[in-house]
Amino acid sequence: MLRRDYPEIDLHGMFAEEARDQLERAIAAAIKEGHTNIRIIHGKGTGILRREVQDVLRCHPKVLTWQSASPFDGGEGATVAALEVKRRPR
Repeated sequence: MLRRDYPEIDLHGMFAEEARDQLERAIAAAIKEGHTNIRIIHGKGTGILRREVQDVLRCHPKVLTWQSASPFDGGEGATVAALEVKRRPR
């Protein structure tokens, strides 16, 4: 099994509004913990959750880019977003 060095959130079965709230919280937590990526599992289904996820990512000031996950990480049923994280001085 592949080991990821970034968090993930599973939005399966959530209504759009709940998914948006949970995703925004997950992004904030990932940034606070210093992660530069987050994996969002939304499933393929009708595409409603994927569109909600993309809308949140498009509007979020700390999201740099996003793309569908690799086939081994969920393919079109998941999205990986790159986050802007302030690096701590060494």
